[in-house]
Amino acid sequence: MNGGRVPEVSRRQTEYLLSKVLDAMKNDTRRQILGVLSREPEQELSFSELKAMLPSIHNGSLAHHLRVLQMADLVKRTVRLEERIRNPDPRYCFYSITEFGRYINEEIWAIVEKGSQLVCSP
Repeated sequence: MNGGRVPEVSRRQTEYLLSKVLDAMKNDTRRQILGVLSREPEQELSFSELKAMLPSIHNGSLAHHLRVLQMADLVKRTVRLEERIRNPDPRYCFYSITEFGRYINEEIWAIVEKGSQLVCSP
């Protein structure tokens, strides 16, 4: 054990994660999904609930964007098969923003705002 410290990661792991995060964040739809999930970060939303909150996004597109966000560790998917058995309208896949996702979602805007000030200053 490392006494509660954050585990050390290699430069290669960091570069891999950076690539996934930048890819995920460059898309407006994925930023919208993160925005919805970050409104109540402790809450899990079903696919149907997310779809209702983002009606302009088609099912296949929403599923794709959620997978990209999961691959970047920004969103977590929880499957509860018992819900599928008990509920006639099954909602058994639930999505929530990860702690890392909350951090990235908050900090990226601060970084870009600061960068905008640097770029726009004489």
